[in-house]
Amino acid sequence: QRRTEREIIRQNTSTERIGSFRDKVLNDMREETRRNAQVSERMAAKIERSRNETRTLLEDNDPERYTQYLERIGRSRADLNAGIAAMQEEFARDYQAKIAESMETINRETARQQNVYMNEIQNFRGSEEEKRGKAKELADVYLDEAKTLLGSLRDEFQGASFSCLRLGNLTVQVNEAIAQYNLGLYEACVAIAKSASLETLEEIYRTDCRKQEWENYHKLALTLTAEIESYLREQETITPEAKREMEKRLGRELEDEIVGIRIGDYTDPVGTDKAETGQTQFDFLLETVTSQKKELDGATPGSLPLEKLKETVSVLNGKVYPAAMTALYKGMLNISNAFARQNLSE
Repeated sequence: QRRTEREIIRQNTSTERIGSFRDKVLNDMREETRRNAQVSERMAAKIERSRNETRTLLEDNDPERYTQYLERIGRSRADLNAGIAAMQEEFARDYQAKIAESMETINRETARQQNVYMNEIQNFRGSEEEKRGKAKELADVYLDEAKTLLGSLRDEFQGASFSCLRLGNLTVQVNEAIAQYNLGLYEACVAIAKSASLETLEEIYRTDCRKQEWENYHKLALTLTAEIESYLREQETITPEAKREMEKRLGRELEDEIVGIRIGDYTDPVGTDKAETGQTQFDFLLETVTSQKKELDGATPGSLPLEKLKETVSVLNGKVYPAAMTALYKGMLNISNAFARQNLSE
């Protein structure tokens, strides 16, 4: 499910002393969440249009047009995959532009604030020991902020799942600032801690972008598995409505016993021989999508990385869905052919 609450960057006792940016970042993220929800709705609408388009093809159960049917389904699902990717890329591109714009403002503000502090220390008229005390106090502020932001990236924004490499690099930077502090090199500590803070803040932005992208693809994958499973189960057996449709196509009445016949049993075998694999294509596809749905229900960014999730959506949409449609289409043709042979025999 999509997040209902926006993560908030962790606060600390020194918050706002190196620059006021938390409210700005939070407002930016809220705006991107709103925009991403619109992208998600557009994706859902595109899936719905594609579903209606491909299912109407089933109404023309003409064996002579079987190859054309397969080609049209393939093109339709390929177009859907491309459309989904384009929407998500547009969102990510716009978010990256927003990050660059916001970080420019934040960098300028924090640089101004740092200069004010450093000038105060340089112009301090007390003893050298008092001057070092003020530098130490300033280093405490910047180091506290760097640690706090790093902890927020790691915990609130799931940095280990969405930003593992950068999280490691930023941890090294913060540790270097701590080392400078322990050596009494407070001005060096301030410079390193400030740089680490700003880089961590920017990575929080980027991690949020990747997290929203993960949520979109996770929602798409869940939607597709539920849709494919529903489609397979709806078409699994011949209903009275399907019997009337078949009678219309065959031009004759069929035995009432045909109602309840499992279309899945008439789909082609997996491989070259059903006896060899023990499964029809219908059974294989239903098992595959049910298993995939179970995996997705319990998925987290840690257990299912973004790139793997994208691949799952692509396979479900571009391969599994068309395979389900064509398998059932072929099953109906096989049933029609079986009744045609029975008719000739009679």
